[in-house]
Amino acid sequence: MTQSGREDEVPSIEGRTEELQRIVDLLVRKMEDDFDCTLDYTPRTIAYMDAVLQEVKKEGRGLTPSLFLAIGGYVGETLVRTFDGRWAEGSANLAVELDGDAHTRTLDVFDWVKQSYADPHNENLGQRIDSVLGDGLGHQFGTEHV
Repeated sequence: MTQSGREDEVPSIEGRTEELQRIVDLLVRKMEDDFDCTLDYTPRTIAYMDAVLQEVKKEGRGLTPSLFLAIGGYVGETLVRTFDGRWAEGSANLAVELDGDAHTRTLDVFDWVKQSYADPHNENLGQRIDSVLGDGLGHQFGTEHV
């Protein structure tokens, strides 16, 4: 068992998700204050995250760590709330786990953010969710008009 306060101690998933939620809350407030845009953790609001990524890319700005965490956290939390999922360890970052009929799916939402920023003309976040989850959920995630 590791001692509290050691440098090599990895924070718990709960602690990391609480910190992530604080970052996401800042994004939600900023979108409301600056753009009069309500982010309510519903699937249709994922399209706003795509728009933010496209705008940052178009302006030639880099994807800052805080924006990366805020968008990935928002996408993940939307999936957790919509599909009764949970945060879990992913390959490199936190990921979302969703239970299916036959197995549990681990979704590396932060990788999706990196990929959507790097190549905005490929799959956006809503399309990526739709392709992974299937069932024609694109209408929920704002991909029907993309």
